[in-house]
Amino acid sequence: MRLILLTIITLFASLHLKAQSRSIYIHTDRDYYIPTDTVWFKAYLLEDGRPANTVFNLYMRMANDEGIEFQRSVAMVTEGISASFFIIPPDFKGNNIYINAYARSQPYCVQKPYFKKLGVLHFDEAQTSSAAHPKSKQTFLHIKPSGGILLSGIENQVLFHALDQSGLPFMTKGSLLDDQNKQITTFETDSAGLAEVTFIPSTSARYRIEWVDAKGDLRRNSLPQAVLGTKAHIVADTNLTSIQLQSNNEAQTVYIKASIGQRLLFSQNIEVSSAKKTNIPIQNSDLEYGIMQVQISDSQGNVLSKQSQLIGQNTIEITPRVSIEQGTGSKSANRLSLTLPKTIERASLSISITDIDVPIDSSSNIVTDLIFKPITAYEIPSALKILQSTKHKDLFIQSQSWLSEVCPTDSVIQPDTLIVLSGQISMQANTWPKFYKRYLKYNQRNFKETGKRRGISFGYKDFQRLGFKYTEAEMDSLGRFTVPNLIVFDSMDTRVSQIHSLLKFYPFKVNYTFVAPNKYKTPFYIPISKAGQKPGYSKPQEHTNFKSYYYTDAKGNRILPTVNVKRLTKRQRDISLLERRFKLQDIPTNLEPDQILLPLLDEEVQKRDMSLYDYLRRHLNGYNYVTYLNGQRKRDPDRAFLMADVSNYAYIKCYRSFPPANGAAAVLIFELAPSEKDRDFGKYVDEQTILGYMPIKQFTQRDYSSEIDKELTPEDNRMTLYWDPFVSIDSTAASKQIKFFNNSKAKGFCITIQGVCNTGQLVYYRRIFNSPRSERPEK
Repeated sequence: MRLILLTIITLFASLHLKAQSRSIYIHTDRDYYIPTDTVWFKAYLLEDGRPANTVFNLYMRMANDEGIEFQRSVAMVTEGISASFFIIPPDFKGNNIYINAYARSQPYCVQKPYFKKLGVLHFDEAQTSSAAHPKSKQTFLHIKPSGGILLSGIENQVLFHALDQSGLPFMTKGSLLDDQNKQITTFETDSAGLAEVTFIPSTSARYRIEWVDAKGDLRRNSLPQAVLGTKAHIVADTNLTSIQLQSNNEAQTVYIKASIGQRLLFSQNIEVSSAKKTNIPIQNSDLEYGIMQVQISDSQGNVLSKQSQLIGQNTIEITPRVSIEQGTGSKSANRLSLTLPKTIERASLSISITDIDVPIDSSSNIVTDLIFKPITAYEIPSALKILQSTKHKDLFIQSQSWLSEVCPTDSVIQPDTLIVLSGQISMQANTWPKFYKRYLKYNQRNFKETGKRRGISFGYKDFQRLGFKYTEAEMDSLGRFTVPNLIVFDSMDTRVSQIHSLLKFYPFKVNYTFVAPNKYKTPFYIPISKAGQKPGYSKPQEHTNFKSYYYTDAKGNRILPTVNVKRLTKRQRDISLLERRFKLQDIPTNLEPDQILLPLLDEEVQKRDMSLYDYLRRHLNGYNYVTYLNGQRKRDPDRAFLMADVSNYAYIKCYRSFPPANGAAAVLIFELAPSEKDRDFGKYVDEQTILGYMPIKQFTQRDYSSEIDKELTPEDNRMTLYWDPFVSIDSTAASKQIKFFNNSKAKGFCITIQGVCNTGQLVYYRRIFNSPRSERPEK
């Protein structure tokens, strides 16, 4: 007993608490979409069962049924959550969108990408099925001794799981018989297809199972032979989880490995024998919620026994208390109140409310994806529904095939940092060496004079800002540079030029990199759920151009199907800025100009000297005109300014008939102030629009609080009635009230609430609410 106790203490003290096991779940506002729809989502990231506070980047890839990608993006993660959206392309073909998502990689750790499937409906064509459904179902009775082995001469448990070919359970009954046809015991599966029997087998006897399939036919299966060996049991209590090693053999040394999720708890050699029963206790405070696995191997590495258990199986899922006040009629208001148990200190939730006609896919949810998916060998149909409906939760967990790979604890966990923009200047091959030599020369001279090196001028501006902000960056010998502390969301306009005066006129191009290409080097992962087939990867696809989060119409507007984000063209933005700049010098009129000229943006003006007179002759088709300079009418000889360089004039408006000039043709010319004139006009500037992190934007909730609001929207066909990924509940405010409005049909809705608590417990709620039949509007 002293030896056993010593082993227990050693194991308990050597638990690996620093290894990181990662899991991801993506909650979308709906399960089914149509092309051009916006997919709103919230991602949850856990490490070792808690929100991942050290992960900042979530890499996402979207593909069709064939695994051909149409978008690659990276979302910013804060305290284990991320929320954004993406657009389904208008020309999308296929019935499904597949998503792969993953965070930072850990060396030598086998971690498959997170996988999610979304349905896509095409109402203009027949929806094709991905697989043919056979006319008759095949049924199977899966038999598994507890620990994976029958030990002779001692009490054993054998579990049964009745499933059809689709992986769905059915109810059956049967008997356990020996080779003398003596009935030892009987069993009957529950609605989850699960049952268990206990008996003491003998090495000299053969055992079989007789059971009745769904057609009423008698079927027979043989049990494995009882042997001498060692197997593991997991016994979970409120505060303690014990690993028990049971043997009916003489003394031998076995290798035991225990893990939870992909986190290794411990691994060690232990001596076992039939003379003693080894018990290894682990405090539950050292464990997170998840699948615990214990594997026993012999000295040659042959697996002797495997056992699994869901830690916290009775407390891992939290169902919020939800009350609803339903409105009646088209565009009516509904009120929802949800409350979490007072024991929850903090929880991050996402709430989705969809029209009742939107199809629902309950095969995937926050419990199955965070707890099961990271270590499942195959997709488990209706996993949460089965787990909720059976009293034999431990049997359901033991009946599955879990992956046993773990992340090594001695590997260095790579730190995750926010992504900063990097670029590389490229020139013609024979131009760069000469340019860089001169660049170093000017930098050395400048450093001697000012103590500061200077490189490029980097201007940046998102589409909501009026003007550029500028910073400086240094280049290395390959022309590479980074822009520290610049976090790019959505799209951003950039403007790069050289600072040193004698280098400003070299033509160049900037190649930007936001995400390192090796982040997407693995093939796209698509699991296969058919019986007998393993998960796999699609063939690698060559991709050179990925669509952004929006599509752009002919006018340059960025279009989202559920929200419109107006995107002015660069010319329109410049005109707007110049209108503001010269507002005081302008002549008030209700007429729109027939022509607007922006000389500073004209490539011909940038390349060579040109007078304002010559510039106007080129663009005004030779008609006579009255001239205004900064709002003042000019007559000969005051029109000598026309012979000045056109680069002094930023804005020109032309009217074929101008009322202040008695209806004559007029040209309104606006001159820059001396301090505004660019002495380096004509320098080479690289201007581009780049994409960064996926945008963060609040979903626009529809509000029909007044009758006027209802009348302004005669037909409301929204499929998503409400979406909020930023719901936070804590001990000081354990409840949440929201108000949302029906669409025009008002037939009912489905509410889905999911989330993660600071304890690692998971919140899940889904329920359909029908509107009173008498109140439903006519179709």
